Amino acid sequence: MALPILRGLLKGYVQSLFDEGIVNDQFNRLHFLKSVEEPDAVLQRIEAYFVDVETILSELTCHVENPDVDFSKSASLAQQIEEKSTSIGAEHVRLACADLLRACDQMHKKNFSQSLTWMKNEFSHTRNKLEAFIQMERRIIRLVNNRLPEYSKMAAAVNHHTFFNLTHLRPTRRTAKRTGSCGHGVTRVRCFDGSTSEKNRVTLRNGNDSLDICRILNGMWQTSGGWGRIDRDDGR
Repeated sequence: MALPILRGLLKGYVQSLFDEGIVNDQFNRLHFLKSVEEPDAVLQRIEAYFVDVETILSELTCHVENPDVDFSKSASLAQQIEEKSTSIGAEHVRLACADLLRACDQMHKKNFSQSLTWMKNEFSHTRNKLEAFIQMERRIIRLVNNRLPEYSKMAAAVNHHTFFNLTHLRPTRRTAKRTGSCGHGVTRVRCFDGSTSEKNRVTLRNGNDSLDICRILNGMWQTSGGWGRIDRDDGR
């Protein structure tokens, strides 16, 4: 499935989570925290939330099964679930925590048991929804990672093509005439291939003097005009 289609489906799915009230704006903010370097970090945080809440719910279940419920300890555990749910934007679970805390304040075992059952149901429903979100997000991450080598190959091909064209530039071999500022004292400098075997270099000679130079640099120097007036007719 194409990457844009998957991203569109994920966006629609997240919107449905908002519409159902399963998540709130904090979940959206958390989703935008993902980075290119660690695109999986937010998903790992959500999965850690699942593990932590399941552990706390198991402990609360042990409390409610005791003849004498420790409501103070139970309230502390419920607050932990509330804080963790708030941090990732799990709205339904957070609301269930409020009802459980109210039962602890009332020290009413029956209400506490009913509130705990409701919280377990809300957590299970939220986890199923967010697990589907995680699967879609990870599929997108895999597709993006699979495309990275293709992008690298394309970039390398473009760079190679550009460099290949640059190395095949050829200077025009002409005899340039240099005229002094007074209009006399003409000196000719001839550019030609010397004994060097490198095709991208030339040897400039003027009398007994010679200079091995890059072809491109030679062409820039010949046409710069910094060393005298260019005879355009003779340079054609």
